[in-house]
Amino acid sequence: AKEPEHSLVRVKDLVFTAKPTPLVQPGCIALNSVQRKSAKLSSNEEVAVAALGALPDSDVEAASVEVSVEYAGRAVLSEPLEASAVTALIHNTFSGQALAEGQALVGEVHGV
Repeated sequence: AKEPEHSLVRVKDLVFTAKPTPLVQPGCIALNSVQRKSAKLSSNEEVAVAALGALPDSDVEAASVEVSVEYAGRAVLSEPLEASAVTALIHNTFSGQALAEGQALVGEVHGV
């Protein structure tokens, strides 16, 4: 059987999609600033990580999702943000990932 490209890991109460990379030493995990902020971790802080395995093959993409949109940087759009653009971002960027309640996501819509 083919090895899955991504696996799920639990860090504190959050679930992240992970994949091995030669840039990260075995036994270590690399988190971006949004992930560290969500998990309330600082750089190089030791944390327990539980391997949850791969996502099962399924046609279910989301049972229910509530989204709150905020600007992550200084730039803002001058016109209202269209729900279809946010929906496309979530579907295209986070499809196939498991998410925990309250987990923060970052994406770009219209260059912002």
